[in-house]
Amino acid sequence: RTGPSGEQPLCGYIENTLFFLPDVNVRVSSLTLLGAIVSAQAPLPEVQLLLHQLTPSGLGDSGSSTPHFSGVPERQGKAPGGPPLSMEKAPAELCWLIRLCISLVVLPREDCYSDSDTGSVSNATILEPSPVRLESLQVLALLVKGYFSVSQSYLLELGEVACRCMEEMDPSIQLHGAKLLDELGMGIIEQHKPDSPVALDQRVPVALVVTFWTRMLNGPLPGALQNSQHPMLQTSTCNALSSILPEAFSGLPADKQILCITVLLGLNHSENPLVKAAAARALGVYVVFPCLRQDVMFVADTANVILTSLSDGSPNVRAKAAWSLGNLTDTLIINMELLGQSFQDEFSDLLLLKMLRAAIEASKDKNKACPSKAMLMNTTHYFSLFMEDAVGLWYIASMRTLRGQELPWTFSGKRLAFQS
Repeated sequence: RTGPSGEQPLCGYIENTLFFLPDVNVRVSSLTLLGAIVSAQAPLPEVQLLLHQLTPSGLGDSGSSTPHFSGVPERQGKAPGGPPLSMEKAPAELCWLIRLCISLVVLPREDCYSDSDTGSVSNATILEPSPVRLESLQVLALLVKGYFSVSQSYLLELGEVACRCMEEMDPSIQLHGAKLLDELGMGIIEQHKPDSPVALDQRVPVALVVTFWTRMLNGPLPGALQNSQHPMLQTSTCNALSSILPEAFSGLPADKQILCITVLLGLNHSENPLVKAAAARALGVYVVFPCLRQDVMFVADTANVILTSLSDGSPNVRAKAAWSLGNLTDTLIINMELLGQSFQDEFSDLLLLKMLRAAIEASKDKNKACPSKAMLMNTTHYFSLFMEDAVGLWYIASMRTLRGQELPWTFSGKRLAFQS
């Protein structure tokens, strides 16, 4: 472990390497090393202390001072294709590594490292070489994942970085921007879980999360979701869309909520199994949102696309759909308890029967798509409460079609009983 006397020189040496050395491979290797440090058994108090160290100037023999990250003065400016980054709004306790990586990703280079990097483009608009930018994005994603308490102060700025990456033409940069957005969303969700050790006043405010996702949905995210020429990008942005905090989703403008739902329902008809699986999972996340689960039309639409995905040829799609079916069943049980007969009257009986049949068929799936007994219990328990007579008749009819296969249920009177 690096002692206090070695922390600042180490930071300064790394920054000198990343800014001033002409060899791209050395710079990428330095970033890879940083990524390994921040991902090893994160979070470590030693690393967290290191991340807040301000680097000394004057390290190295070039005569140039290493940039201080109190605004990245030597590299601050307007990134190509967008307004100036709001780095001057950074918190008082700075994280030099986040600011360094942001600088490497979005800000123009000040000089040319080799003729092969420059081409015929003006120096004023030349960004860092693609390998350096990609590795910087990976370091940012690892920082968000392992040290979200450090990264959360840069939430809007990191979101802006993700947007600019998704706007670029390089598919690899677009994909890493989407992954960074996904990590930001997951970090917020983890922080807001009921059992989170983070104090309430230390969490990202819900109002700020609403602002963050509103900006994302006003930016390139919808276009990336519908970019059928780049299915990996669609998959990553689907995952990002499923990482919206439920409390923040209810605070989004109505048109943005409709946009999210419409796009996800449409992507469930994608011909690419990765995209279809991600969309099925995202709908399984949305169907338990408090602001959506009482919307009968949305619940019905979600049920229909899940049923379609359960019969897909891809095991991955069926696995995600089976998981979403479990969430859908939980939502039906909650609605039955909260809304009672009014919800029962609005929801289609035929759709309920289709769901029960799909759950029974899924129990025979030999792949990982086979739902657990607990999920099947939820499904059958809900039907036994919701449609007692109809479910009993359907259950008996279904048993006749299973060719003698023994299932973990028995039928007693008007109730389905689960055998442990």
